[in-house]
Amino acid sequence: MNISIDASRAFVSERTGTENYSYQLIRAIAKIDQKNRYTLFTRCHLNMPELRWHLNKNFVVKPITTPRLWTQIGLAKEVFFHPPDVLFIPSHTIPMIHLISLKTVVTIHDLGYEYLPQYHQFPQKLYLNKSTEFAVKQATHLIAVSKATKKDLINKLNCPAEKITVIYEGFDKTKFKPVIRHSGNERSEDSRIKKNGFWTSQNDKSTNRYILFVGTIQPRKNIVRLIEAFAKVIVDTNNLQLVIAGNKGWLYDEILKTPEKLGIADRVKFLGYTSDDDLASLYSSALCLCLPSLFEGFG
Repeated sequence: MNISIDASRAFVSERTGTENYSYQLIRAIAKIDQKNRYTLFTRCHLNMPELRWHLNKNFVVKPITTPRLWTQIGLAKEVFFHPPDVLFIPSHTIPMIHLISLKTVVTIHDLGYEYLPQYHQFPQKLYLNKSTEFAVKQATHLIAVSKATKKDLINKLNCPAEKITVIYEGFDKTKFKPVIRHSGNERSEDSRIKKNGFWTSQNDKSTNRYILFVGTIQPRKNIVRLIEAFAKVIVDTNNLQLVIAGNKGWLYDEILKTPEKLGIADRVKFLGYTSDDDLASLYSSALCLCLPSLFEGFG
C-alpha cells in the first residue's frame, strides 16, 4: 500500500502540540512498518540526522515548496497527479480539490472555535472553521483524540458516529518519566531546574517551590485567572512560584502584564518554548501541574 502523510508540521524546530503529534506518529510508524510505502510531504528540504536514523527504505521525503496555501495548492497538486492509496492528514484540513476516489484519514483535535470563537483570530478562525467542516464532510474516516471530541463532531457537525475512531494521544516514554533521583533521605535535583533558578526540596523548606503550567500563551488557556488565583495563594507563602512554560500564541499582552499589575512579577516566570528534556525535569520537580484551560480537546 502507498500511504502519503502530510508532514508539514512534523519537522519544525520548536514542536508543540500538533507538531509533536505528527512527528511522533511518523517515528512510531517507521519502527513498526517496513512493508507499506510512505511518502512524507514536507514544507522544505530536510537535513535532520535524527530523522534519517529512524526512517527505513520504505519512506520517501518529498518537499513541497509552495510558499502560500501549502495544503490547498502544493499538497493538492501532488496527490491529484500522483494519488496514493491513502492520504493521512494529522490536523483538521484536507485539499479541497482532490480525486473522488482518494481515501483520506484526518485527525480532528478539537472544536474549540465552536465554543470560544472570540479567542481565535481572523482569518485563521474562518479558515479553521471552514476547513474542519469540509474535512469532516469529505474525509473517508476521522480520528478523534478523545471521546469528548467525537461527541462534539457528532453533535456540532452532524458527523456519523461510525465515521469516527477515537485514538488517544500518547507520550514519549523515553523522555517523560521521573528525572529526580532519590538516595535515602537526600534528593538530587536535575541541573536543568537549577539553571532556571528554582527547584524543590522536601527536606529544605527554604528553597523555592513552584506550580507549573505548560501550554501556549493565549486566552483560551485561562492563564490570567491562574495568575490571579496564584496571587491570592501566595499571601502567606514566601517560597512559592508560578512557572509558565510555552510559546507566545495570540492576544497574549494582557497575560504577560498581569503579574506586574498584581505586584507579583518576581514570583511568576515565563520560560518561553521549553524542550522536551527540560519539560520532563520541570514536571518532575513541580509541586503540582495546573491545567485551567477554558477548553481542550485532549487535556
